[in-house]
Amino acid sequence: MTSRRSAARILALACCRLAGTPHFAAELSSSEWKQDLDFLSRELPAKHINLFFQLSRRDWEREVQRLEESLPSMSDVQVRTALRRLVASVGNAHTSIDSYHDSLVYPLWFTQFPEGMYVVAANHKYAQAIGARLTGINGRFWEDVVQRLLPLIPRENELIPGERLPKLLQTADALVGTGIASDSGPATFWFEKNGAKFSLEVTASPASQPGIIENRPEGSTYESPLYLTDRKTLYWFRYLEQARALYIQYNACQQMQSLSFSDFTRQVMEVADGHVVDKVIIDLRHNGGGNSEVINPLMLALKNRANLRREGHLFALTSHYTFSSGLINTLRLQKQLHALIAGQPSSQSLNSYGDIKSFRLPASGLEVWYCTKFFKLMPGRQLLEPDIPISLTARDYFSGRDAVLESVLSR
Repeated sequence: MTSRRSAARILALACCRLAGTPHFAAELSSSEWKQDLDFLSRELPAKHINLFFQLSRRDWEREVQRLEESLPSMSDVQVRTALRRLVASVGNAHTSIDSYHDSLVYPLWFTQFPEGMYVVAANHKYAQAIGARLTGINGRFWEDVVQRLLPLIPRENELIPGERLPKLLQTADALVGTGIASDSGPATFWFEKNGAKFSLEVTASPASQPGIIENRPEGSTYESPLYLTDRKTLYWFRYLEQARALYIQYNACQQMQSLSFSDFTRQVMEVADGHVVDKVIIDLRHNGGGNSEVINPLMLALKNRANLRREGHLFALTSHYTFSSGLINTLRLQKQLHALIAGQPSSQSLNSYGDIKSFRLPASGLEVWYCTKFFKLMPGRQLLEPDIPISLTARDYFSGRDAVLESVLSR
């Protein structure tokens, strides 16, 4: 006879499999996790074009064996964390596992600046944290927190892909799985702001229930700089009359259903043809990739208008968030149209594996992403160094200043 607990678990598994999403609500047995580990250890090397380009097969197999032996004593969140760490050890930013899909999140949004990790937005209940530098969590100093989380991040060089560490910091399962927190209950975040130190006990909640979000320090009067006014729209533009500059923000290499990129390009060129344009600025600082070919209409339009691609008058703006097809598009602008690159270097190596596909683990439903092609974008160089290097500082950010755009406009 099936127990009530077993029946509920079977129902949860069935519902999640029908929905095609990981079923984290249902605990898995160590034998089920072993099934997933066996599948991962077999399928990822088989499907990835070159999984062992950096990590040796021997080291991979040793870690798989070690994890298999530990499964009986591990909780679900510890196993998911271990799987994430295992896949990240490959050393390829595009090869990853979606292990925290259903995790509760702490309603604090972070950004890394040269001065440290800062809260840039928060649920209104924790709004006093906005503008504060994170110094620790649950009694662990910042340096310890970082050392525990870094092995979960797939990366190819010393730079950390812009959004990955901030996301882990607000993910309850990431803190639990790395021992920073004992459970997904309230966590104590330590901060420093304007010389004063304080802490907040923050409660995690479903990602779908963020509440009212504040995104600027209390009492601030500045207007948001142009590049932060609309990060959700995939592409938009504005003619800056005083600077006689055409500013195009390209946030993702994807087509919008409401406006194709071809129609968007026509709109941009209509404005360009009707105004004096001294500079064209394409902002890819939020662009994490997609389809590299989406930008083609704009590339062609700029090629056909010599006045818009004059040397020293066309710019591409980048940051640590510029990634994958966003990086490829930046290089195309530089190589084909001689655009000057301004801002921060991309966190992605210039010569690396990409063109990703995925498969799911049979018991947990976790999605694993792997690479099918090698991209040799610039032989002999690993990082795309901007022609005009400018860091985004916390001081500039919280004063509403865009030093990158200012530098380009002043040239």
